[in-house]
Amino acid sequence: MCQDILEEIGRHLFTGQTSLGFWRGGGVARVCKAFNVAFDKMLWAHLPSILPLIWLLPWIKARNHQGCFYTLGRVPTPDEWSRFVHRASMVRKLDLSPFYLISFFVWNLLSHRTAGKPLLPGLRDLNWDVDQTDLMAHESALVASPCLGTLRLAFRREVIIPSGDDPTLAILQEVVRRSPAITRLTFEYLPRRPSSRNLRPISMLHRLSELRFPRGNNEVEYDLLRMLSAMDAISRLVIGVDLREDPFPDFCGFPALRHLHVINDPPAESIFKLFAMISSKGLLDVALNHNGFTDPQHSVPWSPRDLSAMCDSLAQRFSMLERLEINMPTRDVQSLDFVISPLASLRSLKEMHIQLKETSSEDTTISLSDALFAPFAGEWPQLTSFRLVLEKSSGCVSPRVLVLLADSCPLLEELCIPRLDVTLATVGDVASFSTNWHPLRVLCVREAIVDDHEMCARIVDGLFPEIDAVASSAPDPGTQGRRTRVGEDWWRLVRCALRTRQDSRKGVVRQDIHHFDDEIYYDDSHFDVSVPPPLMRYHC
Repeated sequence: MCQDILEEIGRHLFTGQTSLGFWRGGGVARVCKAFNVAFDKMLWAHLPSILPLIWLLPWIKARNHQGCFYTLGRVPTPDEWSRFVHRASMVRKLDLSPFYLISFFVWNLLSHRTAGKPLLPGLRDLNWDVDQTDLMAHESALVASPCLGTLRLAFRREVIIPSGDDPTLAILQEVVRRSPAITRLTFEYLPRRPSSRNLRPISMLHRLSELRFPRGNNEVEYDLLRMLSAMDAISRLVIGVDLREDPFPDFCGFPALRHLHVINDPPAESIFKLFAMISSKGLLDVALNHNGFTDPQHSVPWSPRDLSAMCDSLAQRFSMLERLEINMPTRDVQSLDFVISPLASLRSLKEMHIQLKETSSEDTTISLSDALFAPFAGEWPQLTSFRLVLEKSSGCVSPRVLVLLADSCPLLEELCIPRLDVTLATVGDVASFSTNWHPLRVLCVREAIVDDHEMCARIVDGLFPEIDAVASSAPDPGTQGRRTRVGEDWWRLVRCALRTRQDSRKGVVRQDIHHFDDEIYYDDSHFDVSVPPPLMRYHC
């Protein structure tokens, strides 16, 4: 079989979402000699744990009935050790799982046999889950390699660290010494709050471009931000901040920063101080509370004044911004005009996502109207995605906004709005809605007021003939995984009337459409039969 074909088969079997995994992939690689030669290197390139390597050595065996503790047995022969070293040199990515406990004596002997050299000399990507801090120094000495570019260090949450003791500094010192070329670094569930005291070795990683604290102790201290600001290569930061007790910064740095994601409901004062630390004029992506979670009792809601000041600061400091995500708890916010208007000057904006959670006890709602969309419709010609998710809102947007966006934002592919009023009073003459071959693919409406589904479908289909009905009636993409359905009127409109119009152009017949309350969506794999239009049948 052609070598190129074998390599293509191997990439399909061992990489990406179609990967068979190490164990089943090993069976495929042993089918024949040609497969073994072609797939061997691919198979060992990504290990799900250290065990496949450990099992190559017969002198290492399980000491308990569950097979989870490996210790020393007999000394390996030269051939056994040579095979072990050969396979270890193939590893490029390793998930160092804590579920298989390896004896201290095993790590010690491996270190002795390698004579201080890395066990995995070609390792480039390491996911390291830590549950035995006393073994970290031995493990790091073996798995850290000069080629290592990506490191994720995660402490298991049940690990108990003695008071005053933090192993992070020691492990980082060893890793940085052996792997100075690290470019991407992620910490999860650190034993202590990130500071320059326990993370000082990071400053020696001169190629570091991405630093992330997505979970656990992630509110970085003021002194650590000062240290990081002097690093010239950092282009992506994912951090939590609470700088309310710290002074206004007297330093400014992060010259290469392009992506800033701040999580865990940061207080407004902390955001203003953080912005003041950034000198980069090329910041492209700002996400506030990006995939973060904070106990509502500890979050600090933003006032209208906070939101307005933050948007003013963004527009003044970061004129090249392409993506903005604001996901915040708010207090007494009744309008978004002061949010949208300052940002209208950001001509390069491509994605705008706003999700506000009103926390005031009164019946405070954010007012919606067509006027909200007028300031930016003509100012963001490169806009590809606009999401507006409000837990409390009043008023509605009329179909005229859809016409405005179709004319002013020719690249728009996704539009999510809270409320849409498509009644005779807001539509008027249906003939006035011209056909526009706009590329919009997703139009998601949380609550729609519809008098005539056929009339509404005609308007939407005329403006956006490429809409994906399944994606447009799926759970709201702005809820970060929570099950929030679109309203029944919109579901019926998109799943029945709109899709019927689309199918009539393509000559497609579909099976029954289930009721909204069943939450059973189309299975498109059954709907690819083309028939003449007179034979089409629909059941809504």
